[in-house]
Amino acid sequence: FVIIFSAAIITVDAFRVQVLNFLISVEQKYTSIHLNDKADSNQNSGTPIVNWSNTYVPTYVPEGFTVSSISNTNAAKIVTFANTQDDSLFIVYTEYDSSSSIAIDTENASLIQKVKINGQDGTLSVKNSIVSIAWTIENHLFTVQGNLSSDEIIEVAEKVRFVE
Repeated sequence: FVIIFSAAIITVDAFRVQVLNFLISVEQKYTSIHLNDKADSNQNSGTPIVNWSNTYVPTYVPEGFTVSSISNTNAAKIVTFANTQDDSLFIVYTEYDSSSSIAIDTENASLIQKVKINGQDGTLSVKNSIVSIAWTIENHLFTVQGNLSSDEIIEVAEKVRFVE
C-alpha cells in the first residue's frame, strides 16, 4: 500500500492535488480557496505589464515598481514586482489554472473580509503587514499579495485584464 500510494503521489498529478487539497482543507489555521467546476459568468493606463498573450495580466502597479521575476508553468503564472527605491516593498501576482486550489494563512490575521474585484467575490486578508487578495474569474484563480496598503493591492487586483 505504501509503495503504491507513494508511486501515485509522485507520478499522478491529479492524485497529488487531491491528497494535498485534503491535507490543506483539514488544517483549521488556513483559509482554503478553490475553483468550482462551473465558470462564473493610472500608471500603465491599461497596458499589460507582462508580454503574455491569451491570458490575464496585471495592467497596473504602483509607481516605482518593476518586474523582478516571472514564472510561467502549466499550473501557475507568477509575476513578482519589486520597488526600485525600497527593496522591502513587493507585490506578487499569481494566476492558477482550474485544477488548483490555494491556502491563505489567516490564523491570527488582523483583517479578513469579503471584497468585490471587478464584480467577482474575493477574500481580503491582512496578516503581519502582508495584504492578500484571492478571487476567481471564469476558470481561473488569482492572488495578489504585497506589503502595501489594502487600497493599493485592491487596485492592482481590479486592473487584472484578459489580453489576447
